Amino acid sequence: MDKIRLRAMKTYSYFITVALLFFCCSNAFCQWTYDKKVDAMTDKTTYFAFNKGAEGELELLNKEDDNEVIFSVAKGHFDVYEGWNCRVTIRFDKQPAFTFESRNNVVDKNFLLFSEPDIINKIKAAKTMLVEVEYYNNKKHLFKFNVSGLKWEH
Repeated sequence: MDKIRLRAMKTYSYFITVALLFFCCSNAFCQWTYDKKVDAMTDKTTYFAFNKGAEGELELLNKEDDNEVIFSVAKGHFDVYEGWNCRVTIRFDKQPAFTFESRNNVVDKNFLLFSEPDIINKIKAAKTMLVEVEYYNNKKHLFKFNVSGLKWEH
């Protein structure tokens, strides 16, 4: 009887540990994932950080010491046309929101490139990031990201 109880307790402890890890990684602790790739032709390394929200994704990209932030959506497309930029409004935590023009990809129309100065430093200092963009037919859409805990030294 004691062996059965001991085995049940170990199994129970194992499942509790797995459940806690899953809960933590699905919430505030593991919102950023990281990757790097080495170009076989140049031996230069490109670094990536990903933050996936419910409807959109942020990707930080460092290639040849140049940082960029890419914002993409799985459904819908932004209100952009050839030669035009898309208006983006961003707010970090309770700071005032700011608006800027982002570069876009006219072919896909589902991702934008943020090249606003210091945006990565603002992301690193914040807990939440709100992104408001215009979708097709001038409909504004708000995206929320938990950006706390970013480790980006590139």
